[in-house]
Amino acid sequence: LTLEIEEFEGTTVPTSLKVTLDDLGVIIAGDALLNGFHYPPQEYAEFAAHRATAEDLVKDDATYYIPGRGAPGGIELPTFAAEYIGVGLDVATRARLASQYADEMQELYPDLVGRGKMLQAARRLDFPLVPEDGVEPARTISPTDSPGDEGVCFPASATVQLDSGKRLAMGELEVGDRVRTGGAGEESGEVYFFSHKAEGRRSQFVEMEAAGRVVRLSGSHYVWSQGRLVPARLCRPGMMLRTSDGEEVAVEACRRVVDVGLYAPHTLSHTRTLAVDGIVVSEFTEAVDPRIAVWLLAPLRAAYRAGFRPMSRLYVEGHEWAKRLGLRTAS
Repeated sequence: LTLEIEEFEGTTVPTSLKVTLDDLGVIIAGDALLNGFHYPPQEYAEFAAHRATAEDLVKDDATYYIPGRGAPGGIELPTFAAEYIGVGLDVATRARLASQYADEMQELYPDLVGRGKMLQAARRLDFPLVPEDGVEPARTISPTDSPGDEGVCFPASATVQLDSGKRLAMGELEVGDRVRTGGAGEESGEVYFFSHKAEGRRSQFVEMEAAGRVVRLSGSHYVWSQGRLVPARLCRPGMMLRTSDGEEVAVEACRRVVDVGLYAPHTLSHTRTLAVDGIVVSEFTEAVDPRIAVWLLAPLRAAYRAGFRPMSRLYVEGHEWAKRLGLRTAS
């Protein structure tokens, strides 16, 4: 049995030794990994180093990871750690108070425990966090971008799959088409409404690449990642996405691109999802809290089912809609 012990670089987590048992495919990661618990925030450089540590643990591709707290698991543990710490660093660079940081992380990850210890650690820091030289490194996805700065939908080039199996560009999709939603049992839904449908508008999108699939969507649009709704603007390599085939795949690259068209179809499917370019995404965005959006769209769904189709051609600018209703942007 070969035992390799090394020290994690750059991070000051309480247990900074990595123990690798190659013959068994096991890595004992100590507090560099947690399972089911919030990670405590750190100074900017240590935060960034901790994220790099988690990304390196993903690359190790061990069969079994033993965390400092919580149950052992597979590669999903360092994958989630890289996502969480990356999101935490983003939140910490714009939070003004320790309590603001803790509240937002708890809202993003409600199933984790340890908010008290997270807040205690946060109170030792000066928010917002900045690197020692005062200049943040360049990055492809900026978490400080306003959720409403680029439209809230898909470009015309994005594709969906009809019930017939035919693939159709978003710019060709019409009310009444039945599209695959990526739900269980090859579920599909009939398009009854577009909250955006602008043919020639040029906008900025987040491009996410995972397992040979490439999807473009607005930064404020939600994707499904490990059972949670996460806005695309928080995309990070290692973040898990669900495919239309039901697989979980890791994001390999995130970048900002400019594309043409703004389309946001809604279907009658109860899943409130769409399979766009092979990736399952939510119909909803940060413009309106999804729980409120479902309620607001109920009259349109009822009208469509009753055969009142003119309502389906109503065009609503998502951000203006939210502002008129006085709704707070979801975090």
